[in-house]
Amino acid sequence: MDNLAIFMDSPTRKPAPVAEKTRVALRFLLRRPSLFAIPKAGRIPHVEDNAAAGALALSATELARIDAAFPRGRQRRGVPML
Repeated sequence: MDNLAIFMDSPTRKPAPVAEKTRVALRFLLRRPSLFAIPKAGRIPHVEDNAAAGALALSATELARIDAAFPRGRQRRGVPML
């Protein structure tokens, strides 16, 4: 099953396991060096699943499909306040 199976509406594909969906989402967020994510992990297997996202390779086509499915909002100016 390819990485983007979670974004396809095909009745012939099985749904991707939750861990795979999480890896794809995390890898998508970490594709730019200027971004970082702090994923929640309550158990060691969850930590291992999150770490596995670093080894996942998303093709340019897969990245484009995710970008199209989840477009960015307007770009904000300045540093956000917490």
